[in-house]
Amino acid sequence: MARDRRPHRPHQEATLGCNDPANLDDGTMRATAFALTALTAEDEARIAALVKRAAS
Repeated sequence: MARDRRPHRPHQEATLGCNDPANLDDGTMRATAFALTALTAEDEARIAALVKRAAS
């Protein structure tokens, strides 16, 4: 799930969310969303790794 910034709320970040079936658990904690203030090449690589991990 991804949400775009809303043009009328410039302080709001885009979010990348994860559902329960995603394999992103880290012990007793699980990431449910990440806030993105910008999208760099490093961020894109990290997102790709997270999606690959979530789908495994």
